[in-house]
Amino acid sequence: MNVRFVGVTRRGLVSFTAQHSHPNWELVCYLKGSGTLHINGRDYPFSPGTVICQPPHIPHSEDSADGYRNIFIEVSDFAPAGSTDVLIYRETPPF
Repeated sequence: MNVRFVGVTRRGLVSFTAQHSHPNWELVCYLKGSGTLHINGRDYPFSPGTVICQPPHIPHSEDSADGYRNIFIEVSDFAPAGSTDVLIYRETPPF
């Protein structure tokens, strides 16, 4: 696995991220707030402790009524148990 990019949502909370995609897998950990991640016509609710692994080249967007904050990591050479689909893990804070 090679880390290509690491980022965190800007200071404060984000209420919307427009549809976009990445050339590599994206691992997202939600830290604050709750909302919905939209991937390929499917909706995935998120809240603090949710981790989502998104395959490359899949258009996705996020929205939240009250805002959210997350950390995102883009990686290449990543194959979680051979999966090519969206993977979701949920953990209840505190982590």
